[in-house]
Amino acid sequence: MKSTYFILIFALTLWGSVLKAQSISLNDDKNGQIKLFYIEDNQKPTSVVLKQNYPNPFKVSTNFEFSIPSTGKVKLTIYSLLGKELVNLVDQELSTGKYRVEWEAGGTEEGVYFYILESKGLSLTKSCKIIR
Repeated sequence: MKSTYFILIFALTLWGSVLKAQSISLNDDKNGQIKLFYIEDNQKPTSVVLKQNYPNPFKVSTNFEFSIPSTGKVKLTIYSLLGKELVNLVDQELSTGKYRVEWEAGGTEEGVYFYILESKGLSLTKSCKIIR
């Protein structure tokens, strides 16, 4: 069952940026919970960027950060090594800016996975590892 809640949360990070939770999507199936945060920043991104998830490897939860230079459809998906889609972390229209997705992997099996960010015809790929 998937539901979306809209809330505003303000928190100061170590770097002085303000995090504002734009929306939090909860996914209560075997693939865990997903939270999407908008990171307020004075500088507008100039390109699509996908950072390495942290922590990596991880046991319970990890964070994915990405930037998009213009408003548009964004998709962030995790795949198995065999190319099977595991979970869609983001699949929606997002405004220009920087984002952080927190994923609690729930009952996802230990292993290496690929995550792919798709935006404006560009596709960026990185890998992550779950340990139990």
